[in-house]
Amino acid sequence: GIVRDPPPPAAEPAPPAAPPPPETVTVRLDGLPGGARATVGGVTVVDGVAVVPRSSRPVAIEAEAPGHRPYSAQVVPSEDAYFQVFMEEVARADLDAGAAGSAAPRPPPAGGQRGRPPRTGPRPAALDAGAGIGIIVDYDDR
Repeated sequence: GIVRDPPPPAAEPAPPAAPPPPETVTVRLDGLPGGARATVGGVTVVDGVAVVPRSSRPVAIEAEAPGHRPYSAQVVPSEDAYFQVFMEEVARADLDAGAAGSAAPRPPPAGGQRGRPPRTGPRPAALDAGAGIGIIVDYDDR
């Protein structure tokens, strides 16, 4: 008889390639007061959500609301993120005085310096990560 070579083993299929990351990420803002208008990287926030282009560069979070000081922060939209927004309320007297334009500027404190002295030295890494201005949660870790 004729001897035949055994058939070659079936080639294993290549594992499926991981899908490319989406072109956009979702940034969720919580804590916006009623009547607030907000944007993330220029994209309007609707119901606390902005869908923005994925990027490794920081973009601005801007929010305004009646009776509150404007809010601004930065976020790097490299992945879906959650941000807790804290907007400081403005006292009614401050609003009335500002609207009337009659508020006299306060004299500088003794010593002639206004406010806190400028920081010197390197910027703490925690500030670049958004510490103190919001909470970013990675949804994949739930």
